[in-house]
Amino acid sequence: MYDAYSFYTLSIKKLQAVNTPNLQTSLIQQVCKLFDNRICQIFKLRQHNKRRFYLIDDFEKKVMCGYLINLFRAPQTTPQLFLEICEWLEDHLEDIIVGGNSKKIWGMLDDYKEAATEHSGVKLRQKKIRIEMISLLAKIIYECGDNQSSPLETALNAFGQGLKLDADDQRIFNLIARYKIYKGVNNLSNRFGKNNGTPLQIISLFTGLNKQIVSSRLKNSGGLVSSGLIQLQNHKGICLTDSFDIPEPIADALLNSCDSPYDIRTHILGLPLQSELDWNDFSHLSDSRSRLSSFLQNSLQQNQTGINVLLWGASGTGKTEFCKTLAQQINCSLYAVGIGETDDEWGNPNRIEQLNIMRLTQSLLRYQNDSLLMFDELDDLFVQSEFHSFLTGDLPLSPKVFTNRFLENNPVPTIWIINDVSVLDKTILQKMSLILEIKSPPKSSREGAWNKIIAKHKLKLPDTAVTELMSLDASAAIIDNAVRFSQINGQGTDDILFATRGVINAINGPTKQDEKPQQSPYCSDLVNADMDLNALVTQLKQSEQHQFSLCLYGPPGTGKTEYVKHLADQLGMEVLVKRASDLISSLVGKTEQKIAAAFKEAQDKESFLIFDEADSLLGDRNHARHSWEISQVNEMLTWMESHPLPFACTTNLMKRLDQASLRRFTFKVGFRALTQNQTLLAFSEFFGVSAPITANDFSDLTPGDFAVVRKKAEIIGTLDNPEELARMLKLESSVKKSPTKQIGFAIH
Repeated sequence: MYDAYSFYTLSIKKLQAVNTPNLQTSLIQQVCKLFDNRICQIFKLRQHNKRRFYLIDDFEKKVMCGYLINLFRAPQTTPQLFLEICEWLEDHLEDIIVGGNSKKIWGMLDDYKEAATEHSGVKLRQKKIRIEMISLLAKIIYECGDNQSSPLETALNAFGQGLKLDADDQRIFNLIARYKIYKGVNNLSNRFGKNNGTPLQIISLFTGLNKQIVSSRLKNSGGLVSSGLIQLQNHKGICLTDSFDIPEPIADALLNSCDSPYDIRTHILGLPLQSELDWNDFSHLSDSRSRLSSFLQNSLQQNQTGINVLLWGASGTGKTEFCKTLAQQINCSLYAVGIGETDDEWGNPNRIEQLNIMRLTQSLLRYQNDSLLMFDELDDLFVQSEFHSFLTGDLPLSPKVFTNRFLENNPVPTIWIINDVSVLDKTILQKMSLILEIKSPPKSSREGAWNKIIAKHKLKLPDTAVTELMSLDASAAIIDNAVRFSQINGQGTDDILFATRGVINAINGPTKQDEKPQQSPYCSDLVNADMDLNALVTQLKQSEQHQFSLCLYGPPGTGKTEYVKHLADQLGMEVLVKRASDLISSLVGKTEQKIAAAFKEAQDKESFLIFDEADSLLGDRNHARHSWEISQVNEMLTWMESHPLPFACTTNLMKRLDQASLRRFTFKVGFRALTQNQTLLAFSEFFGVSAPITANDFSDLTPGDFAVVRKKAEIIGTLDNPEELARMLKLESSVKKSPTKQIGFAIH
């Protein structure tokens, strides 16, 4: 509790220096919240401490007697320390007594305390008691016999076996562990600490090891610290753990009597992660996934060290799920470590604690040739709010320290996951064995994920619902959570769509209204083009060559964009629509960057790219007034030459296109207004009634005109009045024919 109070008072003092009252109030509120969290942690710690062993079995009594023999033998044990041992024995005889030895020990303790009080014959009596006590303790050890190891000793040996500790490291580890677990060892060590005994001296006295040996074993480069078994501390105090502590996951494993290396790994790391997807669901990563799987397999077979892979990309792209599937593909066990891996009992560990756990897991798995580690949310190691650092001192990790400790010689291949790669220092990036960007899966990959999750949850959905769900750009994790939400809430497809779109909007920003799936199906009978478009669709579907382009030109509303969407659907591709307004920027060079990004996005998503209003991007360079007008056309032409996937440009102003661009289109298709027969069919399709005779007079209507009139009729309630509908269509037609007024001065 003192630790939390100190944190609180120190933080308030720091905040008193803030001059802005409103900011000071806000910061104090945050301090109080952090203080409350710290109190909760201390309460959990105290609950955990109740599980410490206070009564010990015969084997542990032998160990305690061994420590006492070392203390009595040590020449560094001064009269004052000797007295501390005697006082401790008075309070903890039950920790060592076996049989009828208590009466003799009491007699020796009384004799020595009497001499110490009278200050007469202290040294002589001390020497005598040393000899007698060592003899008596040795007798107790003998009387305990070769009994079976205690549960604690078995767990300690399991750690030693799993990490291949030598005898000296094992003795030091065992002492610090018993200090943390047993009240008697803790109390005796603290008595030495109160008498100016340093932690290294105390460990040396208890274990009987030379102080220089202890010092070398507890350095950063020593096996105990580098393996993560011992965590170096920098606190001032009399406790051994103020300098050398055992991480809580290890203490918890010891308390749970894990008696084999496998039990320890399972307790600390949990079970290996399992994937619900298969290798084919990540086919969009193509050559990258093959190279990565081959690299990791060979690294494991060759026992290579320092193998680190960085996966980066936006949230929701499936990085974690890909790691699981990768491990499954190469028959490896994947274990997760990271800032995001919270412990139900201890809460979120800080940076140093989490990286110590990483050290430990590397050590626990170093002799397993079929294991991978995954560290998620690497961002949190290097990004921290100034306020949090100001209050807690939990500073972002130094890139150099991180590189030296975790990327140089890690024995287990590790996959690091991060959303924003720009937060990493170049020194870290240069040490990575491989860096891959994980992008959003295309529609074809998402279909596989959706089908697996639908089958897993035994959902029965209509085909239309499945089609709509598969159009959503969501990872497997998002999909699974959305389905779970739907099952709990019990409202079917609408719930799945609602939950999925909520996450997508949070990640990518709200979806534009006009980018939602079209509600009315494409009707080829209402398209009037100078080419047989149905035959073109069939031919392109049958062709193995998908590197083609289209230029669709004609009046507005003739169905140019809708035809491309229909074609993309038949080819099994998603559509990526880019309007001129999305790409053109007032900043020099920005338009070219956006054009390049559009083509790259289409490649990443394997989408059918559509440029709407392409005349604004491919204007005739002969009429250009500014250099940027020429450079943006050049950028478009360069990408049109090399783009490996289908794309289309639509325009209402064909004559404005640059001649060089026309040569780069595989197909150029002209769209015209509806014929008379198509007009009558459109009337029936859009309004559900037969066309009146007056509809025969129209010759320049398009499907877009019918859509506008239908919307207007729905609003004013005339959808069932054919004559009024015909009149409204005539009005739309007349608007097109109205001459535009010239702006400015005219010379006659």
